[in-house]
Amino acid sequence: MYYVGIDWADQKYDIIILDQTGKPVSKPFIIEKNQTGFTELLQRLRNLSDDPQQLKIGIETPHDLLVDFLVDFNYPVFSIFPGSMKSFRKRYRASGARDDVFDAFVLADVLRTDTACWRKINFGSDLVREIRIMVRDHHQFIDQQTALTNTLRSTLKKYYPEYVHFFSDIACPNSLAFIQAFADFDSASQLTQA
Repeated sequence: MYYVGIDWADQKYDIIILDQTGKPVSKPFIIEKNQTGFTELLQRLRNLSDDPQQLKIGIETPHDLLVDFLVDFNYPVFSIFPGSMKSFRKRYRASGARDDVFDAFVLADVLRTDTACWRKINFGSDLVREIRIMVRDHHQFIDQQTALTNTLRSTLKKYYPEYVHFFSDIACPNSLAFIQAFADFDSASQLTQA
């Protein structure tokens, strides 16, 4: 049995693989967060065992494309709540300080020793997985829209405060059409009530 710890970041993953005694089977390594990196990890895992069930993979989040990729190849992937990682770090370092390679090690070793703290990721049917991905993307788009609306509101408060008072929803189609037609207060002030 092998235990894989994956610490994820925006552009990369730090990975360490331990054997059943807790010793690393190789040096920690990094893969990029893209198809090439995913394929490199898959090849390394297959070099250890042709049977995906001989590996347990630990990562802090179940919401990651790498998780979907590994589950597609029938690897058992487990997630742990990030809050739990803080206390597990202290088991290995008194300071609880973190770095990516150290976190990957903690993930792998805790998966080896404390399996009960983990939950196996099960996405269900293909339809459920597709819906889950669509919902995740939908939430990301809403977050982006909210951030853009807040940026627009902040800018308008500085340069066109009257506009913010005129429209309660500055991102609605009428509001956006109005600001395109009347980009400043001087042009808008010439409008009549009608």
